[in-house]
Amino acid sequence: MRYQGGKVKASRYYAPMFNEFIRRHGFVNYVEPFCGSLAVAEKIKCENIICNDANDYLITLYKALQKGWQPPIHINRKDYYKIRSNQKSFDPELVAFAALCGFGGCWFGTYATGGERARLKILLKGRQGEDCSNEVFKSLIRLQLIIANWQFYNLSYDRVKTPSKSLIYCDPPYENTFGYKAVEGNFNSILFWNWVRSSIKPDNLFIVSEYQAPEDFVSIHSFRSNQINNGVEHGGLKKCDKLFIHKSQLNLIK
Repeated sequence: MRYQGGKVKASRYYAPMFNEFIRRHGFVNYVEPFCGSLAVAEKIKCENIICNDANDYLITLYKALQKGWQPPIHINRKDYYKIRSNQKSFDPELVAFAALCGFGGCWFGTYATGGERARLKILLKGRQGEDCSNEVFKSLIRLQLIIANWQFYNLSYDRVKTPSKSLIYCDPPYENTFGYKAVEGNFNSILFWNWVRSSIKPDNLFIVSEYQAPEDFVSIHSFRSNQINNGVEHGGLKKCDKLFIHKSQLNLIK
């Protein structure tokens, strides 16, 4: 499912690595304080999966799916803009579904159709007339079975519990980027890195996605992909997405 800042492509590399760490160290919890579209989490094999996001609409959607809610098969342009303009008048899970149909995965961006994607050359590969809202529908129906027993929370990342024997994967808003339309306020990267440092325990492992990190964090993997901000791909500009761990935890990846 396309989502601003999502890790759909990178998840093909990250998830097998995380699953190996989980197997090797006997982690029983997998925690994502910034779960987004669940692109990585849905590929994880772990006893307990705990997902959190500051976007309350998104978490309400996942909880509704767990209770059996069925999203619309399709949403047309008129209804999309009606929901976008009057979000408080609709159920939050429907608002989230509509928002995910925004162009390029941008939360309530321009209404996305196959024609628009093709015209702007955003990864469509020539598929004219593609129904983007139906793609979101199919993605959510597929997720419904996967997430049935997961735990979902709508908290600030620093209030998320990181129990013993956990692998914690953080995909925060990146420093010096546009941020996320779905969440108000600016993200403080300095406070985030301090929280990671203070949350490290002998029996857990923190892994963070970012372009850069403080000097006491070490890159263990890099993934180069097209930079997409607010649903717009910037001329094929490639950024190097990296995975970082604190240097005190290097023994856990050897």
